[in-house]
Amino acid sequence: MRRSIILLMACLTFAATQAQTLLKPTNPNEACAQAWQSYHKADVLWKTGWGLFGAGAGLTVGGLLGWSLSNYQWMNAHNSSTWTHPGFSIMCIGGGMFFASIPCLAVGQTRRKAAMKVFDEYNCYTETCEQLQQNYHKADVLWKTGWGLFGAGAAGSVVFGTLGYLSMWSGHEPSNPKTQPNINSVVIFWPLFAICAGAVVASIPCLAVGQVNRKHNTKLYHRNCADQPPLTFALQASSNGLGVAMNF
Repeated sequence: MRRSIILLMACLTFAATQAQTLLKPTNPNEACAQAWQSYHKADVLWKTGWGLFGAGAGLTVGGLLGWSLSNYQWMNAHNSSTWTHPGFSIMCIGGGMFFASIPCLAVGQTRRKAAMKVFDEYNCYTETCEQLQQNYHKADVLWKTGWGLFGAGAAGSVVFGTLGYLSMWSGHEPSNPKTQPNINSVVIFWPLFAICAGAVVASIPCLAVGQVNRKHNTKLYHRNCADQPPLTFALQASSNGLGVAMNF
């Protein structure tokens, strides 16, 4: 199961790395107009897939945590089986949304790539050099946001996951079946762990889409704006500290 999840995440990350944003051409020829319409429809399907993926992953993790950490108390309090636990239902709903996102992402991305191929063949891009600079800056902000979410989410997942596990089993004696895990850890630490894990998941499309759009706009800028200074980013030091400067 773990290997399947890792493989699926790798496939979704690869699909996200092919992401680009196409602007509607001004006064396009028929081929460019059809390609943009096809891209727009495929892009809606692709974004729907990412919405299902994010919501499904969050519900699956939250339901799994609630189900696995409190099913013992649930059975004692309700005199019912663990399969009636609401966390199990939430996990099933999230899993369904998660796997429903796969065809949306796959089909949407395939059609997006076909439309982008036509855009390249007919040179349908209409962005000016200034627009390309702005698009690069937006992509760079998205990329850095992804790294921020990834770093904070990974660190928080480790901290809150460790604290939740330790507090849950504090005072529990395996040799004494009457002792139970500390349910307070479920309320305090595990929701924070789920939020941090969600931040790590959310960082994947931010990093992938941001990086590919950075490269995409850099490529177009160097191809269509040869008479302009190269588009580069560099670290600069000043009396106020370090900063990032965009040179063009």
